[in-house]
Amino acid sequence: IYLAFLLLEASYPAYKERTRQLTSPRDTDIFRLVEDSQDNYFKYLVYKTNADHLLLLLSIFQHVGGVGRGEGAFFDKSQTSYEGYAKTYYQFASEYDRLLHRKVTALGTILHKLSCSFVRYEQILINVREAYLRFLQTGEEQFSKFLKELDALKELFHLKEKQDLFLDTYSAYLKTKDPSLRGKIFEIGREL
Repeated sequence: IYLAFLLLEASYPAYKERTRQLTSPRDTDIFRLVEDSQDNYFKYLVYKTNADHLLLLLSIFQHVGGVGRGEGAFFDKSQTSYEGYAKTYYQFASEYDRLLHRKVTALGTILHKLSCSFVRYEQILINVREAYLRFLQTGEEQFSKFLKELDALKELFHLKEKQDLFLDTYSAYLKTKDPSLRGKIFEIGREL
């Protein structure tokens, strides 16, 4: 479940902005970023974000060893080095989670498991990439088709949301007879 939510979160544009501010390929930069902070949540967030970022880069995007998109853009050490960094970052994130909540939480346990069995979870995401995310290796035309299908699905969800809003507004109008809701019903109807 954690990996599924991580993949979902990484699909949002805001993820890239957030990770850009908190991540670095050099462990010294990460330690420098947190060393002066007294805020345990900030330390937790930096370590967790870097560990998640490395997990995605090492598995889904395979940036190490000249394989994948953006060769050399992030990595300058071996994959084993970055796997070690990710394990350490997950362990630190787990510890800071425990400090924040003053007890062991479910998320803290998951972060600890990711630290101890990083390569196993990395392999799960590699298998996901190979089995389900083949569009990363396909041609531009197929990727464009995928995006068009995604847009059509998005439009369908948008239509369903509008329909639900219409029905909710109509129901509220029937209960209250509020004239402002009547105008809203007509406005939503025109949009539909």
